[in-house]
Amino acid sequence: MNFADVINFLQEKSTDDECPSCKTHEWLLEAAQEGEIKHTPGLVIGNIKEDDAAYSSVTFSARPTITMVCKNCGFIRLYSYNFIRDWLKAKGGVA
Repeated sequence: MNFADVINFLQEKSTDDECPSCKTHEWLLEAAQEGEIKHTPGLVIGNIKEDDAAYSSVTFSARPTITMVCKNCGFIRLYSYNFIRDWLKAKGGVA
């Protein structure tokens, strides 16, 4: 997946590029290296069994994300790397 793939996804799926915090329209797409997008484990998910009052069964996993940061206020917007990858595959692109 490259920078252009993510931009195409955002243009097709996102209706507004305005930062919900400061209302500017300038974003930094993190994890872009030499045109290729690298996902980051940006969203850590903790799972606890419903009847575990002592929290002894906590397990963690990370969801790969594409991270965008507002250049004005630092607000972070996350997109699922796997969702974009699957969208790209369905469009006939290479992910």
